Amino acid sequence: MTVAGSVLYCSGTLPVPNDQAQLVTDLIALQRESEWPDREMADALGISLETWTKIRHGQRRPGLRFLGRVLHVFPSFRPAILLYIRDRGKD
Repeated sequence: MTVAGSVLYCSGTLPVPNDQAQLVTDLIALQRESEWPDREMADALGISLETWTKIRHGQRRPGLRFLGRVLHVFPSFRPAILLYIRDRGKD
C-alpha cells in the first residue's frame, strides 16, 4: 500500500481515503482481537461474507448501510464513522 495525498492506494484495488482505510483497519484489528473468522465478523455486522471480504480487501468501499451496521454493533466506532462520512465526498 502507498499513500498519496489523502488517499491510500492498495495494489489492484480502489483508491481508499485514509479515514476509510483507518476504519477498516480498526475493524480488522477488532476482529483479530476477538479471534473471529471472517464469517463470524460478517455475521456480527449482519452482512454477507462476500461483502465483508470485499471491504476488508479494498475491493468495495463501505456504504452508509454498512456504516450504520458497524455503528449499531460497535458504538465505540462512532467517531471514526463520523470522520469517514464527513470526508467521504472529498475523494
